[in-house]
Amino acid sequence: EDNTAAERANSGARVRNVGHMDGLWATYVYIPVPSTSVMQGASEAQHIAHALNSGWKFYDVDQYHVSLSRTLFLQHREIEPLVQRLSTALQGFQRFSMQFGTAGLYVNEEKTTSFLGLNVTKGNRQVCDLIAAVDSVLRELNHEVYFEDPKPHCTVQWTSANLTKAAKQALQQRNPPEKVSIHNVGVLQSPVWAEAAVVCMKSGNKFFDIRLTSATP
Repeated sequence: EDNTAAERANSGARVRNVGHMDGLWATYVYIPVPSTSVMQGASEAQHIAHALNSGWKFYDVDQYHVSLSRTLFLQHREIEPLVQRLSTALQGFQRFSMQFGTAGLYVNEEKTTSFLGLNVTKGNRQVCDLIAAVDSVLRELNHEVYFEDPKPHCTVQWTSANLTKAAKQALQQRNPPEKVSIHNVGVLQSPVWAEAAVVCMKSGNKFFDIRLTSATP
């Protein structure tokens, strides 16, 4: 099993979790993160992962963001009502700064893909508040809500393998077992910052922006 995981991790062949579904639009809500803000942190996270296992091969993501929802599959008629409800629900939220101070590994529900991420270490509460507001709208519209006990992070790379076991084994060599968590594999020497100024929703090839308000002086 470990050999298979290693082979997949080095192949660059990403496993699609859900194929194309006729009539349904893949949709998710997120905070965009400029690449210029986190590039240094992404590079440092790579070094942290390489120190755990030099054989892992990761691939860059297309876009940096902090997720506020799972991937949903909507009918076209469901898109606009969701945008309108989200716009109303997020009206009172102000823009804020996010600090990314640690690196973590995350694995999708199907256990086919692992992600290297930068964890939100300051601004975490505000991100969780946004997730709760989005969840509230999704619940009203009978859509699936976000994961329980969210761990806000910005994914920077991915690999087609479940690295959970290997990462835990590597971490246990330098930490007591009770302190091992793949969601925190190392501290960034130079934390990076990004501004959360807008919440976006991508649905198929459509993009919607919901701007957060500026703080009152």
